Amino acid sequence: MSSKADIKRAGAVPPVSDHVLGLPSLILFALFMVLVALLGGSSRPDPTQIVILRPAIALLLVPLFYMMSREALARGRAPLFLLLALALVMALQTVPLPPSVWHALPGREPVVALDRALGWDEAWRPLSLVPGRTFNALASLAVPLAACLMALVLRLDRATLLWAVFALGVTSAAIGLLQVSGLNFLYLYEFASVGSASGLFANRNHGATLALLTVLTAAYLRFGSPAGREGGGRGIILMGGAAIAVLSTLVSGSRAGLAGLVAVLVLFLAMGLAAGGGARGHGRSGGWLGNPRTRLMLAGAAVLLSLVAVVFLFALFDAIPALDRIAQKGLGDEMRIQLWPVVAEMVRTYSWAGIGFGAFEEAYHIHEPVALMAPLYVNQAHNDLAQFVIEGGAAGLVIVVAAAVWIGRTALRGIGGPNAAAGALFWFGVVLVLAAASAVDYPLRTPLMQLVAMFLLLAFAAGPAVIADDGNRAGGVAR
Repeated sequence: MSSKADIKRAGAVPPVSDHVLGLPSLILFALFMVLVALLGGSSRPDPTQIVILRPAIALLLVPLFYMMSREALARGRAPLFLLLALALVMALQTVPLPPSVWHALPGREPVVALDRALGWDEAWRPLSLVPGRTFNALASLAVPLAACLMALVLRLDRATLLWAVFALGVTSAAIGLLQVSGLNFLYLYEFASVGSASGLFANRNHGATLALLTVLTAAYLRFGSPAGREGGGRGIILMGGAAIAVLSTLVSGSRAGLAGLVAVLVLFLAMGLAAGGGARGHGRSGGWLGNPRTRLMLAGAAVLLSLVAVVFLFALFDAIPALDRIAQKGLGDEMRIQLWPVVAEMVRTYSWAGIGFGAFEEAYHIHEPVALMAPLYVNQAHNDLAQFVIEGGAAGLVIVVAAAVWIGRTALRGIGGPNAAAGALFWFGVVLVLAAASAVDYPLRTPLMQLVAMFLLLAFAAGPAVIADDGNRAGGVAR
């Protein structure tokens, strides 16, 4: 083994020890979390907060680059590669193309006709229809890149990443409850869902999405490891946080969040039952209450029944805003339903070359029918997969397929092992929540949700089946 003197002579940076955050690393991690939490809750390209957020994140990247090592990056090479591939596609979309090439791209006919009318036939244009928005989208990748490097360089293990997600979710949910109590100064953005529990986000649907992920994460941390099944103070914190997240979802006004809450509570109980089925010590000593499996099942059932009772009481006293919105408009939204044919047309038109990431809002005006013109504007497709294909074209679709293949292979490697059922239920719930939310909205376009998604992705890469016992944790993430 090399001594510290040998490392110093070689000019190498000593690796950060696994699972132990020193004070400088802890300060760096906490500062990163606070910055993104307070400034990264909007999906718009122009909130004032990004003027502070992006330069601050760029500064935080400096020590991360300094501490980087090939070994650390190798642990998360797949997520990092996918992120860098996306950045490369965005950068290439801003490179000017010869007129003959640009004019041949699908969907450019209106711009070509305008160029000819103005005598600009020979103008070189980038693939992106709105290069400024694509540059903005490229810059927005600083947050998920920093989140990825933070986890890899500091060697954050799976449990630490999940606790970070839980802490962010509970904080957002608690702020959301304070918002609906009348503390309007807690709405952090100019364009926000005032009157709803949006928490750290500008959009109530995004706040509800994180709250649902928080309930799932609390259940997994509580039931997904031998240490978690022991209960104690940590179990109380997890269950209390889950309750806060449930309450926040109930008063958020998000119809999608309310619908998702039903599925999440079912998965919550299923995880508890699955963990109980795998609990050790099925002996008869101490009677039926002495059986760990029985105690865990009773605890899970008690928590779930308590949450269901809270939901019932809220509904009884007409204190669930989303129910009123469902009664008035149903689970769908007339504007979004009318938008689907236009989005489908844009997918057919741009699915090969794309329009450039971030350019959807302006490109939509080319296809906007007169019937949909209204004081309200359409800034996103409200279907993230469709918008990703519209903006990224075939290259974007390749990245999506590559990510899906990697997730599938990683999931197959995680089959089996202790308490694999609870882990499988948790990751199924995470995918279900994010996929359903992205099918009707765009939560992953906010920096805060990008951080959460990156932490979840790296926690998944570390092993989707089980959380290692605190006393014997597997090393790092994304092995």
